[in-house]
Amino acid sequence: MNTKNLLHIFLTSTFAVLTAILIAFVLSVYIGAAHTELNPLPLLGNHAEYIAQIQSQTAPKNGFTAAFIGDVNNVGIHNAALLVEEVQKQGVDFIILGGDLVRFGTEERFLHSLYIFSDFIKDAPLLVVPGNHDLYPDSTIFERLFDRKRFFFVLKDCLFMIVDTGKGFLTQDDFDWIEKTLKDNAGVKSRLLFSHRPLINWDNPETKKDLPDESVYEPLRQMLDKYKVDYVFSGHVHDFRQERRGHTTYLIEGGGPIKDIGRELRILAYIKMDNGTLTVTPVPTLSRKSTITYFKLLSLVSLYPWYKAHSTILTIIIVGFLAGYCALTVYLYRRLARKPTDRRL
Repeated sequence: MNTKNLLHIFLTSTFAVLTAILIAFVLSVYIGAAHTELNPLPLLGNHAEYIAQIQSQTAPKNGFTAAFIGDVNNVGIHNAALLVEEVQKQGVDFIILGGDLVRFGTEERFLHSLYIFSDFIKDAPLLVVPGNHDLYPDSTIFERLFDRKRFFFVLKDCLFMIVDTGKGFLTQDDFDWIEKTLKDNAGVKSRLLFSHRPLINWDNPETKKDLPDESVYEPLRQMLDKYKVDYVFSGHVHDFRQERRGHTTYLIEGGGPIKDIGRELRILAYIKMDNGTLTVTPVPTLSRKSTITYFKLLSLVSLYPWYKAHSTILTIIIVGFLAGYCALTVYLYRRLARKPTDRRL
């Protein structure tokens, strides 16, 4: 095979690959643009009226079923969608997200990421614990979309407390708020605390660099034990851990990078109250991929928001690249088409 044929194959193959990439990118932008008005907020966020809705929906029941889901951003959007399918089958009354719904807390990314939960939140509320990625680069976006970052409510004699560790560790003000909330609701049977960053440390490289020394939260842990807090739910650290200290069980459902998780996702737990009895069950969920679903979710959650943020420069780069490639192709074909006698030395 001569040089001319090799170059012809190379140019044709390259053009085909670039065309496929361009078509896929344009299609992803179209998919994202088709959902720019997506707004599944009526049953979303930490607003007082949504809490009231949870209470009214569960009023006729003898209890409730909730799902705690850890770092959605960390396990891949297709797997997050599988988790939602799983909790829908269980008929849960509401979901509590443990933080890090998105990698960057822009409104565009939040709204498109919430597409994953749009079917679920037509019928049941979704509460959000603030994570560090959710509050970066502008925490006011989280507050505008989801309202409160620290709050509590009582449901079926169970106290739910959500605190904000998105921008760092808990402060003395947080300690005081937790203690006051526990004192003011001393008559409840069960107590749950939700914090994106774990309140314990263990033998994990991530915890050593990203969590405070054990002594920092020891007074808080003693307080939680004193007031008989049953569970503390967290994420953040890309690991799974369940550890009991005194009366309190600390459950970290941060999952991990997909290559470390294998086929089981460790970011889901069910919280059930039945006739005054509380049970918490961590559930490993199988990971599987669907190319079509993955591409659709990738378009909505990542590619389109990224394109929107850099649309002008990306358009210039794409047009310039295609023009340059076409010009180079024409030039090379003309060179190859010349007869040997026509070529200049």
